[in-house]
Amino acid sequence: MWFSANTIRYLHSQTPFLTEHAVSALHATGLKLGALPSSLPASNALISTYSQADILPSALHVFSLLSHPSTASYTTILSALSCHGRPYEAISLFATSASAVAPDAELLSCLVSCCRHASTLLPARAAHAYRIKNVAALAFYASAGPALVALYASCGKVGAARRVFGYMDGLDMVS
Repeated sequence: MWFSANTIRYLHSQTPFLTEHAVSALHATGLKLGALPSSLPASNALISTYSQADILPSALHVFSLLSHPSTASYTTILSALSCHGRPYEAISLFATSASAVAPDAELLSCLVSCCRHASTLLPARAAHAYRIKNVAALAFYASAGPALVALYASCGKVGAARRVFGYMDGLDMVS
């Protein structure tokens, strides 16, 4: 089958050149061939492509068609919502469906980034606490560390920001 997640990933790399019509035609082809929504990688790539092409309603629609979204699906849609200036909606989506998946470091990092954009401390602290109990520290702090430091510092939690910074890999020159 020529239509796969790799097909969408390739087209996703061409997103600046894709029109709404082209992405919709790609979506229609995937539906006709039965690759969507049954293939999570293809669906996630399509969600990301719609988002990159500034067609967020269609990205949300594709996500809503997933019967059992994966952790990567949630990461993709939360990132799309945050990139389109809707971090509160992303946090709300995560809160209402948190029991559907076991968050990994990438999903928690995306959630912390959404919290930073929304200047909302409580969900970020909950994600940080979840990490302490369930996710490898190195993976979490490598991806979520800078956003968590920035959020804690902007909320006046300098001690917490300093502790998180201390856990981060010393090779991160930006932080």
